Amino acid sequence: MWTYGNPQPQEAEAWSLKAAISWLNDLGFSSIFKELDCKLVVDGIT
Repeated sequence: MWTYGNPQPQEAEAWSLKAAISWLNDLGFSSIFKELDCKLVVDGIT
């Protein structure tokens, strides 16, 4: 996903999380533990 300008930190964190999960799923991982430092993103996925 490409965007113009600078995204908000929580937006960048969410994009990177989505990319990492997609990549790990493509590699066949079924159980993924996530560690994040953005409380807004953590609250959004729990």
